Amino acid sequence: MSITNTVYRTLYRYTGLLIILLSFIFFITYPVVSAQDNVFLKTKSYVIVYVEPNDTVWSIAARYISDKHDIRDLISAITEINHLTTNSAIQPGQALKIPVKS
Repeated sequence: MSITNTVYRTLYRYTGLLIILLSFIFFITYPVVSAQDNVFLKTKSYVIVYVEPNDTVWSIAARYISDKHDIRDLISAITEINHLTTNSAIQPGQALKIPVKS
């Protein structure tokens, strides 16, 4: 086996490890970076909304979103501020804190 082949095999092996490491770092840090871009998490203005029958977080967010913003950011902020999980069901009468842009 020549030195060139050994060098290429070593580089190939470490390239794969580097790709795996960088992918891991990206997936770990991506939620933090995307959360920092959410303008609704930075606001100090809130409205308290009481859940009505058949309401969803999406339908409530749709009432408070403008065309300038992404509804997914507002939904994410509502979920985080109210300590909801993706599996959480909201109940009629439940109070939700809704961030609003002033």
